Amino acid sequence: MRSGRFTETADEMAAIERARIDLRRHLLVIFAYPLFLLVVILVLLFMSTFFVPQFAKIYADFGNEIPALTRVMITVFSPFGGMVLLGLAGVCAATLPIYLGGRSRVAWVQKVLYGVPLVGPIWRFRGLGEFSRLMEVLLGLKVPLPQALRAAGAGVREGDLRVAARAMAEMVESGTPLSEAIRRFPEFPATFRPLVQWGEQSASLAEAFRGAAEMCHGRLRFQGLFTDAVLLPGMLLVVVFFVGFFMVAMMLPLISLIQCLS
Repeated sequence: MRSGRFTETADEMAAIERARIDLRRHLLVIFAYPLFLLVVILVLLFMSTFFVPQFAKIYADFGNEIPALTRVMITVFSPFGGMVLLGLAGVCAATLPIYLGGRSRVAWVQKVLYGVPLVGPIWRFRGLGEFSRLMEVLLGLKVPLPQALRAAGAGVREGDLRVAARAMAEMVESGTPLSEAIRRFPEFPATFRPLVQWGEQSASLAEAFRGAAEMCHGRLRFQGLFTDAVLLPGMLLVVVFFVGFFMVAMMLPLISLIQCLS
């Protein structure tokens, strides 16, 4: 509204929101089946904590020696193991609203999420891509750089980027070049600095952030394909391993019992 280009800005913001929705839909497609397998594994593990102790009691009544693999299974799937699984499920249920809490997500929570294998880089580059697109729009409207940094930081969900954007705005107001300020914050990859430095030297910061956004989107596409190629086979292997381990550990005492009876 201050720039007198409200319609153009609204179109840009609509494009950013469409890209955000498309990315969310794409990620849901990637993670839907692995998440379903994860739920199946958790349900099987939880149910096993009720069935395995019953079999352990039956084996103990016959008095024959229990194989080491079966003893491991009985130990893992004890009632204590069920309590541990319930505790882990409770922790996940408690932290999920923190992640979905939008702008209430604090910086340290965001940094913990970045450390999650496979999906952490997706969260990271998604936020960086949105921040770069907002910077491109704001700088294209000739918004002063400190104000653009604060506005772009306020427009993303990632708490660490909001904190970094406010700190960089203060550094720029004190005379520090943006390329030097951005180097001091690990939230931004090292590849951002050459782009920003080129934008400062050529008075094309908006184009520099456009290139940064395209770079982040490229990393997102690659990370999504990599996650899809690794996560689903990995979850299938976990299911096969669990079923195989359970069946072998349950059958070994029966084989030993049949041999003793014969």
